[in-house]
Amino acid sequence: MTTTAEQIKKAWDFRLSQNFEDCRTSIAQIKQELKIPVGLLNPQQVLQIIESAPSSDLENSIQALLLAASLMRSDGQLTLSQQILETIESSISKRNIESPFQLFFQKAINYVANRDYSAALEVFLTSRIHTKLIEEKIYALSNAMFCLDNLGLSFEKTKSEIEKLMKELPEQKSNYFQQSLEQLHAFETRIKFRYGKFGDIFNHPNTAVTFGQSEYLKTWIKMLPYHTYHMPFEELQLEDLSLANPYFYKKSYRLRTLQGLMHQQDNTDYNVTEFADRLYLWTWRWLVFPNQFPITRLLALINSVDFSELSHFLTDEDFHLVRNSLYWISLFDPTSFEKVEKLTASLRPHQGRSYDLLSFENDFQTYLFALRDHRNIEAQDFLANLKQHPLWGNTDLLFSVVIKYLNQDVSVISKPLQSLAINLSKIIKSKQENATTSADIVIDTSSDRIYDAKTKETVTSEPMCRGFEILHRKGSVMCEEFLLATFGLHNYDALMHDQKIFNLLARMRGYKLENLKLGVKAGKVFAIGSWKDIQFIRPLLDEYRVDNRIEWQSLVSSNIIKKADKEETLQKWIKPNLLLKKLCGKPEFTREDVEKLAGTSRSTANRLIKTWLDQGFLDKKGNARNTVYFLNEKNKIRGISENNI
Repeated sequence: MTTTAEQIKKAWDFRLSQNFEDCRTSIAQIKQELKIPVGLLNPQQVLQIIESAPSSDLENSIQALLLAASLMRSDGQLTLSQQILETIESSISKRNIESPFQLFFQKAINYVANRDYSAALEVFLTSRIHTKLIEEKIYALSNAMFCLDNLGLSFEKTKSEIEKLMKELPEQKSNYFQQSLEQLHAFETRIKFRYGKFGDIFNHPNTAVTFGQSEYLKTWIKMLPYHTYHMPFEELQLEDLSLANPYFYKKSYRLRTLQGLMHQQDNTDYNVTEFADRLYLWTWRWLVFPNQFPITRLLALINSVDFSELSHFLTDEDFHLVRNSLYWISLFDPTSFEKVEKLTASLRPHQGRSYDLLSFENDFQTYLFALRDHRNIEAQDFLANLKQHPLWGNTDLLFSVVIKYLNQDVSVISKPLQSLAINLSKIIKSKQENATTSADIVIDTSSDRIYDAKTKETVTSEPMCRGFEILHRKGSVMCEEFLLATFGLHNYDALMHDQKIFNLLARMRGYKLENLKLGVKAGKVFAIGSWKDIQFIRPLLDEYRVDNRIEWQSLVSSNIIKKADKEETLQKWIKPNLLLKKLCGKPEFTREDVEKLAGTSRSTANRLIKTWLDQGFLDKKGNARNTVYFLNEKNKIRGISENNI
């Protein structure tokens, strides 16, 4: 007959292999035998269970509770899981019992779930002291190695200790050993990828029994098109992978990453590393297969994530994958580079490590930016640096082939980089001066330049080009969308922004387009008439164009704002506007009314009133203590509410 201890060991094996269904069934049976309440436990119940458990059942009861806490975390109950573990730890201490390995290990895993790698590392290293089993020590150290890497610390010593312990294991290998071995293979695959060692990744026989972490990574790398081991999406046996290893971690999310599919659940059920991997792979799928993998899907992924939150959890590798992805997209929107550079700078982790492959790719991007912007001397310097890079001579990597094509050293480039190379060549060679047209106005969307055939003048203006572009596509748009497309500004406020829109339209009308009428009506900007006098030069295929995408403009225009900047905006604009709106409900008011309603000092109230008078929102009558203020009827305030904040 199976003992309770054996049942618990089997349940832990189910948990380690992500077999949650069988694990829950086992824990339900174990709880029943130990007279532990079935269902979700709270800290008070856990305290009572440990205090009342007989000595013969105490160890098993603690293990059952630890297993329950582990399942809570997998079910998204991280806070409750932490509370349960803290209760177990304090109760054990009171009864003067030695803390088991799983108590420390589960605490460390909870820290990892919170991305607190420093705390997790300390507890993982502590946990290995609290076990005599070599396989448990290996499992703790393999997780500690991941923490070291994520913290930007050297992991070689820990890796050597793991390899030494593995040699001491008996022939019968436990589930702990298999999980540790799988983690090690995945870790080594990551390291080889970072340094562009594709041959080392793919020229070794597959030793994996089931589809696990390392095999997923190999498949992910194989789908990247810039190396010679690339395998097209159609040739990958993703259906077979979906049937393999039903208990694979984050299986659904990862398979959808490989398939290029989105699911509503993915917006919440992911971690930062998984998102970075997906963004990077999908960016490259769009770059080389823009017809099959449209930019809209990539931008939908970007807009599903809050970058201000993302910035707190990126590892070094995550950062480089995200940064390189955003740089590739911005290559096709010449006006966005400074914004993207600012955004990525706000995402950078404190460690600041770089890796050969990803830094070489970024140097390649920098070279392409210089070519695109016709900074030829800089481009020559960047190319010289690329040729000094350790990966320049790597025959498995195809970046150098693209560079040779752009420099006309080779006339043909093979798939899958062919479409990318051709379009890179187009944006690099595009020059508005070469345009031949009978139109009065020529708008070059690649460089945001407007050429007037009548005056022979060329004006560079991103807002005007974006304004003409969006009205040409849509005919009419809400003021909010027009403001975002032209100036990259969010939170449209008629009081602050209408004059900006009117001024831009006035400049656009300055081209005296006889057949086209531009205006604003009922909160919309419109264009009525014929566009025959305007020609748009688009050197790119529409599949590569991102400058006209609201999702992209929304991201690059919403650089992560510091809290101080938000507070300054709140104090300078939003609060005064809301206050003015409240005051405008009165026929007239005094400075004292402003002081009371705003809760400010006399000097602040005077400053606010002076600002409103200068802006023309208020008029006044009377002098000295008899002065009162009232709303200027010609400047009624529109669109200010707490919903705009």
